[in-house]
Amino acid sequence: MNQRNQTQQILAHLSGHVGKLPGKTTDAVLQPARSRSLQEPRLLAVFAGNPIGLEQAVQSLASWKKKGYTYDVAFSANAEALMQSDAILRALQPIQVIHRDMQELKHYTLNHLSGVLVPQITHNTARKLVQGIQDGLVPNLLWQALWDGIPVYLNLESLTTYHGRPTQNQAMNRIMKQTISSLKEMGVREMGQFSGDKTERVAAGKDSPDVINRDQMAGAVQVITEKDVLTHAAGATLMVEAAAIVTPLARDTAAARGVRLVRKT
Repeated sequence: MNQRNQTQQILAHLSGHVGKLPGKTTDAVLQPARSRSLQEPRLLAVFAGNPIGLEQAVQSLASWKKKGYTYDVAFSANAEALMQSDAILRALQPIQVIHRDMQELKHYTLNHLSGVLVPQITHNTARKLVQGIQDGLVPNLLWQALWDGIPVYLNLESLTTYHGRPTQNQAMNRIMKQTISSLKEMGVREMGQFSGDKTERVAAGKDSPDVINRDQMAGAVQVITEKDVLTHAAGATLMVEAAAIVTPLARDTAAARGVRLVRKT
């Protein structure tokens, strides 16, 4: 049985236990938003073409829905060729779907995301990301996320094998170990570090405030909203408490108006 057929059988089995997704989505580029709260924390699940361990990976991703997360999903061209994408969509019930075409990134922004999860990544994509090559959908999305300080979680262990097989070639082993080290230096986190309970948006710039999730907001003393930003003139500096919460809308408004948000030390 070839790898493609085996993967399809696994996902067919998985999809039999999940509610059916209305309509077909494989030909759509962006799936319209569903009638659900846009205030729910959103994750982007990225499938880069490595089908090894896919059933367990999709089950793990689906489990975060019980914690209140919603999903967007992105497929590379190889992922759609090797995976049964309909079954993945049934399991995750995404709000938006990006299908392989780089042009569709014009219609998709990442600033609403709490994090990006990549359950399986290919050697090719990892090497491109380290070198800053953005000629494909997945490396482009991951580069943007890291650039903007959005947490990116990769299954780095999948880079130690090729189609599930380790290698005795020590030079290639060193290359992939260095790739993993470089990814961590860029801010990539191990997939296992995503707890689902405490996701933080890390600052993209030195003086940019952290954007903390709703679980942390409950005990916060100060919350900076869009209204607070609008009370300051364009180009002004807004000092905020070290433990203050800055909402995503406030951050975006500050960036648009040129208001500098600086935490007190």
